[in-house]
Amino acid sequence: MFLLAISSYGQTVSQSYYDKCTKELKVFIIPLQGATIITFYNRTKSVTASDVTSGGLQRWLEETYQWWTTYNPCSVAQTTQTIAQQTASSAVTNSISVTSSNLNISSSKTETSTVSETRTSESSSSKSESSSSKSEEKKEESKSESKKEEKKEEKKKQQALQPILISANYMTMQNLDGSFNQVASFGLSKSSLTGGASYNINSMIWSNLKQFSLSLSKTEIIFNHDKKLPIKVGKEILGYIYVKGSVYKITGLNATLMLMFDTKILSLGMNDVFLLKKGMVFGYAFGGTFVNVEKDVISSLSATFFTTRPFPFKRVVISPLVAISSSPIQYTTLANKFSYSEYFTYILGSNFDFNLTQRFKANLGVNTISNTNKNIPMTYAITIGSKIKL
Repeated sequence: MFLLAISSYGQTVSQSYYDKCTKELKVFIIPLQGATIITFYNRTKSVTASDVTSGGLQRWLEETYQWWTTYNPCSVAQTTQTIAQQTASSAVTNSISVTSSNLNISSSKTETSTVSETRTSESSSSKSESSSSKSEEKKEESKSESKKEEKKEEKKKQQALQPILISANYMTMQNLDGSFNQVASFGLSKSSLTGGASYNINSMIWSNLKQFSLSLSKTEIIFNHDKKLPIKVGKEILGYIYVKGSVYKITGLNATLMLMFDTKILSLGMNDVFLLKKGMVFGYAFGGTFVNVEKDVISSLSATFFTTRPFPFKRVVISPLVAISSSPIQYTTLANKFSYSEYFTYILGSNFDFNLTQRFKANLGVNTISNTNKNIPMTYAITIGSKIKL
């Protein structure tokens, strides 16, 4: 009787299921006698051997997986949400940096103009001196002086160049299925001579070492021609001209490559950020996302609108954020059909920028992401990071 009980207990049946996203093979072992509880993507079910033989377990696994494809890391919903959050966060960061560096940009322009004026005046004076003097000693002196002037100008140029900004962030991101991921991101940013354009590269690495992201972007500041300058001939003013003055908008282009397990994702987009009165910032971003899952390619269009208002204090800048995003159109190559969605994604949060020193800053960001689709749960994201100017 004892050996028979062991033999009957040891007899089991198994059921397997293959996950296209993570490339994992799920194996479930069910004893022939009694029932057992299995867990499959946050869902549980009591299963007996008859459920395996009748195909009931297989149907339940397929239904659960179809539900899971809406929330898994390879899903379009998860990808769209992640990209919308990155777009809104980067827009807030750019608006804060541009708002705080407006005076620096204008001062650097005046410095470069004065440098060019002194350069032309000094070069014209050196030419007149060289033409008037015919001795070799004066020529040698003018050459040595011009070399010194060139060295001074090179030093001034090096000082006028914007420093490289290095950022490092640590994020805790909640997925649509309720799980949490730890993500580390690293970025480099370099501005042009006048600070009007900047080039950025950012990489993200998930804690499971199976999800990666690489983003390239370029932002450019467009100015209003609202600065009035007089045209003078001697002491008389003949008229006025308008030159670049206040900031009109910040425009940008970006490309993001993501690898979510074996799923390849490409996102392309453009965005405009407008600096309004009283420090208000409004912007929008349009983009396209291409998700490659095995032989299927899912294409979608997205639109994101956001607004923020930086509140600068002595050592901290607080920037609350409100954003709304939508992916109304999707196309699947495998099914060769379009699908339409009327749902929207909302992002509410705030960014805290701490100015610890002139070269070192720390930041804290807290966001909540919700959807008008009641089947998609609300998620959270917390970012802790730092920025260093070299």
